[in-house]
Amino acid sequence: VEDGDTPNEKLERDLRNFVTASGLPGSAMTVSITYAEGDNEGDDFDLSDENNELQKVEIVASLPYSQISLFPNRYMGGKNVTARLVMRSGFGGGISN
Repeated sequence: VEDGDTPNEKLERDLRNFVTASGLPGSAMTVSITYAEGDNEGDDFDLSDENNELQKVEIVASLPYSQISLFPNRYMGGKNVTARLVMRSGFGGGISN
């Protein structure tokens, strides 16, 4: 993470760059980083907050179908193509002696 950058901003930028490098419009993608469970489920998740170590985080990336398809499709019109990932935040260094 560069100076003045947050882990959340870097993750979002990296996802957009990957999608763009794949030939899709990364600028049209929406990205959310939220708590995956507990009292804060659905709230924004700060990857740099040490208190979030080993908490479950959900990352959702979504693109409008109309932005990625060459063929019109009435069934998919107005829909999004979405990918979700749920994982634990941090490295989980284990138990110290």
